[in-house]
Amino acid sequence: MSETWIILGASSAMAPALARKLSEQGCRLILAGRDADDLAHGCADCLARGARDAQSVPFDARDPSGFPALLALLDDGPVNCAVFAGSMPDQALIDADPAMIDGVIRDSFTGPAQVLHLLAPQMERRGTGAVVGIG
Repeated sequence: MSETWIILGASSAMAPALARKLSEQGCRLILAGRDADDLAHGCADCLARGARDAQSVPFDARDPSGFPALLALLDDGPVNCAVFAGSMPDQALIDADPAMIDGVIRDSFTGPAQVLHLLAPQMERRGTGAVVGIG
């Protein structure tokens, strides 16, 4: 398979399982997230499992100033699928600090919508592409 997938929120709890499956299919992976060490480990794991290529890029759904630079990396080739893996802290943490909900909204909804707004024209020009949201 020669598809390119970008996983935004790749250092979340759910994303590594998807990255492993895609690696085994020989996909090119772009792992984007906040935890650089975790992403580097994830890329090494993906390559060991058969990914055609795996690279990590910094991404914070709460900081839209970094979105254009992230998407500029995609000029190397089209993205077949963009996956957004949101965040959800433990309920006890949210109960203790309800303001955390703002970050969850940013990670899971607002940030991905802004990235998609920038990515959609590329997919539309090609006439193909998919978006997956995991919240």
